[in-house]
Amino acid sequence: MMDIDVYRPKDVDLSEFAHMQQKAFEELLKSMGVDGSFMTPAFYNWKYNGPFGGAKMVLAKDNGRIVASTVNHALEIQCDGETYRLWQNGDSAMLPEYRGQGLYHKCVAKAVEALLDNELIYGFPNANSKRGFSAHVPTDKGIIPLLAAPSVHPLWASDKNIAEVNSFKDVALNHTAFFRSNKAALTKSRDYLEWRYGTHPVNRYVSYRYNDVATGSEAVVVTRKADIGGRRVLVVMELLGTCFKAMRKAVHYAIRRQRTGLATLMFNNSLGITEMMRLGFVKVPPRFLPKTQLLFVHANSGRARELLNVPWQIQMGDWDGF
Repeated sequence: MMDIDVYRPKDVDLSEFAHMQQKAFEELLKSMGVDGSFMTPAFYNWKYNGPFGGAKMVLAKDNGRIVASTVNHALEIQCDGETYRLWQNGDSAMLPEYRGQGLYHKCVAKAVEALLDNELIYGFPNANSKRGFSAHVPTDKGIIPLLAAPSVHPLWASDKNIAEVNSFKDVALNHTAFFRSNKAALTKSRDYLEWRYGTHPVNRYVSYRYNDVATGSEAVVVTRKADIGGRRVLVVMELLGTCFKAMRKAVHYAIRRQRTGLATLMFNNSLGITEMMRLGFVKVPPRFLPKTQLLFVHANSGRARELLNVPWQIQMGDWDGF
């Protein structure tokens, strides 16, 4: 008997869940040359118990056995001083023998049904899941551009007012000053940044903070070295700041210290052409990307629906792929 319901992490056997994820993605990861050993109970326990609360795990069970899933993990989003609960949808998977039965549609539908008043859901569907995901999460916010800076020419960057962040818990971060009016952006408090990057059980990130006490300008940049398509690159996960000058100083310093491989990459949809050029980045044409990063969002009810009509500021770290 097939049953689809919403569960909290504490009520799920994460060992069984991790095994299902491994089997579901085994062929894909093997074709990409990616090691799936990170899919462990400890990894999902970390991921689904963040600073904004526990995830909502939609599981399809056949006679009690987990055969498919989609998961909403808890975040926050802010716009013009208002804060809303936000759920990032991901980890949609099913065992190979259960494909073609409509379980993905049913799981995503259940995830959207689980939204309360004034809550939003978002995700980045791939080519295979776009149609099914957008049927339930219909607001298309467009492509999140990938920006690239070549690693050929080293940047000059001063270390004045810049220090490496060992723990975001020790940083008196004025994260509310990073928001822009009339735009929606995920809450990047120090608790969030420490959870997302400082305590990640798999990946290692290196972060820097620019803090000019005299002017009050501040910026944070988070980087990670990664292999993409068999090539080593530096990925900018977060670039946050009170002004463009502070962000430019922070990211140039981070690139100079961490530069590696072919290029520095970042998903970022909040920079204009002039700002990109001043940072040393150019937009990569979508046809050259292995995955076009499409953002879809939805809210069932309440004032949160107003966020469907305003620009969203999205960066690499807002996607759980890195």
